[in-house]
Amino acid sequence: LGTWGLPQMVQKFYAIKSEKSIDKGAIISTIFALIVAGGCYFLGGFGHLFADNLNVVNGIPQGGFDTIIPEMMTHLPDVIIAIVVVLVLSASMSTLSSLVLASSSTLTLDFIKGNIVKKMSEKTQILIMRVLIVVFIAISAVIAIVQYKSSVTFIADLMGISWGAL
Repeated sequence: LGTWGLPQMVQKFYAIKSEKSIDKGAIISTIFALIVAGGCYFLGGFGHLFADNLNVVNGIPQGGFDTIIPEMMTHLPDVIIAIVVVLVLSASMSTLSSLVLASSSTLTLDFIKGNIVKKMSEKTQILIMRVLIVVFIAISAVIAIVQYKSSVTFIADLMGISWGAL
């Protein structure tokens, strides 16, 4: 259910051409959400088949549960792995783009405009949004680099909390 509330899923409905497209978009989004949810469900189930290839101690694979998916992928052809990498990168970029656009416009239009700056021209609004986009992307890059360089897993922890809240 969380998929329907993601910014990139909601954002695609902002540029709708006609009322008829809303029904078609809702059906396609629902089918996509079911495919994603079903894929995740079966991926978890099939992951137990590959856990036998790993050293399992007290029911937990050595290296943690995060080693199961790479183990599954070692048996795939290189072309499929390349496609998976491209899909993961495109999904990450889509999510980052949607979150950054939604965050910068919300902060500019709902918080800064009217509360901090009483009268703001459209040109100034766009400039502030662009600056905030750069700031949010820089923050994301810093968080990713810090997490990569250390054993901190706060992105995974934050994702767990946010999806748990949904």
